[in-house]
Amino acid sequence: MELGEYLLSIGRVTDADLCMALSLHTGVPIGRYDARKVKLGVRRSLPAHVEERFKVLPVDMRAGKLIVAGRKLLTPEALASIRSLTSLKVDFQLITQQNYHELLVFGRRIE
Repeated sequence: MELGEYLLSIGRVTDADLCMALSLHTGVPIGRYDARKVKLGVRRSLPAHVEERFKVLPVDMRAGKLIVAGRKLLTPEALASIRSLTSLKVDFQLITQQNYHELLVFGRRIE
């Protein structure tokens, strides 16, 4: 278990605190997405195995970019693999564990 996950599990940090610390440490932006507002076409823009393998979800498309979000940082190899699946530029954002769960559960409900 990673240190941040451990601190979260014992209540020493909040989900939002952990997300903010990762963002500040790495420079990766934080996002917050309303699951009801993520369009179906965006949800289906990547194959389902991407979520299972990399724990990221497509959440937005704007200005020729596909925004994917996840709770943990992506390795350069994971990001390259995701980029190979779309013609759009792919940007990654961190989201809280709670937001990830909301997006995942809502997405499964409507599919």
